[in-house]
Amino acid sequence: MVMPGSLTGRDVAEHAFKARPGVKVLFTSGYADASVMRNGLVKAGARFLSKPYRGGQLAATVRALLDA
Repeated sequence: MVMPGSLTGRDVAEHAFKARPGVKVLFTSGYADASVMRNGLVKAGARFLSKPYRGGQLAATVRALLDA
């Protein structure tokens, strides 16, 4: 979500959506889920995985995202 420079992860995702409608995006962040959603960093319904996570959690989340 937070990146070096002026762009945020959400900005990058919005550019990706414009370039490739329907692209799948997974956000990850060390911030608490509720805080990220409340501050509008991730749109409602977006896929979000909170850090720390295990490899199995990441794999399952990516699989669910790709299958959706």
